[in-house]
Amino acid sequence: VASDNERAKRIANRHSFDSASSMQRNEKSVTNKSSEEVEHVKHDFDSESSMQSDEESATSSSVALEEQEPAREENNFFCNDLPTTIDDLRDYEKDTFLALREWKRKRGRELGYNNPCVICHNRTLLEMCRLVPGDKESLLGVWGISPPRLEQHGKKLLEAFAPWRRKLLEEHRRYNFNNRNEYVDEKRPSKDWINKESRLNLPNCAWEDMRSWCAREKNCSSCIRHGADGSWAICSQRVLDILSRHYGGRDAGWRWYPRKTSTAHNHQWWPPQAICDEERLSFRDLPLGTMKVMELLSNR
Repeated sequence: VASDNERAKRIANRHSFDSASSMQRNEKSVTNKSSEEVEHVKHDFDSESSMQSDEESATSSSVALEEQEPAREENNFFCNDLPTTIDDLRDYEKDTFLALREWKRKRGRELGYNNPCVICHNRTLLEMCRLVPGDKESLLGVWGISPPRLEQHGKKLLEAFAPWRRKLLEEHRRYNFNNRNEYVDEKRPSKDWINKESRLNLPNCAWEDMRSWCAREKNCSSCIRHGADGSWAICSQRVLDILSRHYGGRDAGWRWYPRKTSTAHNHQWWPPQAICDEERLSFRDLPLGTMKVMELLSNR
């Protein structure tokens, strides 16, 4: 830990985190890259489907950090595989995390905070290293960033991150290229499901036992009333039947969560990771609603 702290301080001394001009130079260099290197993509952030239960929902009117919004680089390959500890980082991401952590501590002292996590949690910095946000809108897609925190600390956080963005994007592209032929388990569940399963107590039972699970774990009056063998709402039951009969259902990597509401259920679905990769579904798109699943299946 001591060596990491010293390493972080040395890195921090080589970079000016509060330099707006430094950020503008880096953003401009990324924006001027050729279209072959940088693709513009739009990320839609749905706070309900992202299931960040401990953060406030994102607003739809996020303000860009600069008058001219910087280019948004393609990043879907790795954004489902999000780090939660420093051990989950790739080697080339660790210097960025250490520098940002040192900046956070320094910024906390400047503001008189005893706990620098008021600014953001370490997990936020970890995800930034993987997702490489370039503006306030994309920063809202990072774990731990709520609208109030974005308003209070978002601009300074992006300025601190700016000197590292170009290097991270280049290293991510190299990593993606080197792993493009990596074996893919067609039946592997979505990485987003794996990341959330234990944290959110998602069901890990056979689909035919879901009514019993919901009645037992959630004390669901609807599932108690319908009984263990009760059918679901028409569209959701239809998706269940199609997935089970034609796509292998849970055994093929599909995951389903009938999220209990006050009167019924909000059915949420995760395709297998292989389908997520094919359809370019990131953690921001998951879970899917019932109608989205029907649309996806009709196009396959």
